[in-house]
Amino acid sequence: MSKSNCTFSFFVTLMYCLILSSANAITIGLEFGEGLPQAQRSVFKQAAREWSSILVDEKLPVVKGNRGFDVIIKADGEYIDGTGNTLGEAGPIEVRPGSYIPSKGIMTFDSADLTQMVREGSLPNVIKHEMAHVLGFGTIWDYLKLVGGRRNDPRFLGPNAMYVYSQWKRANRSLFVPLADRGGPGTWASHWRDSIFGNELMTGYLNYGTSPLSKLTIAAFEDMGYAVDYNRSDLYQLPASQRSSQTSMDLFIQCMFEGPVYNTKPVLCPSQVCYGDMEGITYRIMQK
Repeated sequence: MSKSNCTFSFFVTLMYCLILSSANAITIGLEFGEGLPQAQRSVFKQAAREWSSILVDEKLPVVKGNRGFDVIIKADGEYIDGTGNTLGEAGPIEVRPGSYIPSKGIMTFDSADLTQMVREGSLPNVIKHEMAHVLGFGTIWDYLKLVGGRRNDPRFLGPNAMYVYSQWKRANRSLFVPLADRGGPGTWASHWRDSIFGNELMTGYLNYGTSPLSKLTIAAFEDMGYAVDYNRSDLYQLPASQRSSQTSMDLFIQCMFEGPVYNTKPVLCPSQVCYGDMEGITYRIMQK
């Protein structure tokens, strides 16, 4: 596992925003840097509200120094290299000991790409997708031993997600869930397999238009140790060609954001928005 160092000094002005959807929701604190205009901040707030309504806090231990928040996310936009190249980075930077559930994370995007995504209408789905990585989707799975299978056919091993997938496939046995089987470390085995799950929010491709957050993704969060509310899922069904119990073939899957590595070599490889070919994950573990 390779390691690299990265410091984050661009948060000159911090704005704390408490996101709390209901009495039992997780609390997400957003720290906004100066590079995010108000209109873009509102998209981050909406994504946090949605995740807060899905993930409840009854299982999360309090983190000392988090000012009462379950997770704090630093969000900013800054010029990196212009539209269409390095998009930025997103992922956890501190996790809870034992459970590895994140307590702090970052979401930093190239300001030029943010403007482009606003024009295209894709920003809400991108922010919601990347916030899932901050909360642990695909970024803590190795630590929790939730990934198995072969290199060319990785599978998610969480029993709750397996149950949902098996129901969708109308299978008479429990099925491991197919994960992205190609691409760099930020794509491979850290998203649902695009050829199987189509426009689901947490595949490796950005889907323009509707990208439902399905019960499968919520089940994966339950497998990570969160308490969840399945009633908050969006309406979703497998593409018609995938509704039998037939095993999928090895297909080429690659995240649309794969490209040049972020120029400061951040520590959170599998949570990279521009995924590149870096190796390993480095987290700071909060001390009790």
